[in-house]
Amino acid sequence: MTHALLGSYAVQSLFGDYDPREHGSGVQYFSHINFAPQQSSELLEQIAEMHKTHRSDFLQFTNCSYYFITCNRYYTILCI
Repeated sequence: MTHALLGSYAVQSLFGDYDPREHGSGVQYFSHINFAPQQSSELLEQIAEMHKTHRSDFLQFTNCSYYFITCNRYYTILCI
């Protein structure tokens, strides 16, 4: 779930709002990006579905959330 959420934030940041005319119905528009080691097609599909829910007014929140989740995960790994 974390990889999918972070991936959807990254896709939103890179490609903006989801537009079916521009991005199509699949994951081709971002499938060249590696979000996780040995990522699956299921992960890419989850990212695409989450990306569809983000909107441009969400961009600042997206960037902050991405950094927060990444830092929190890194901190958790260090503390284990």
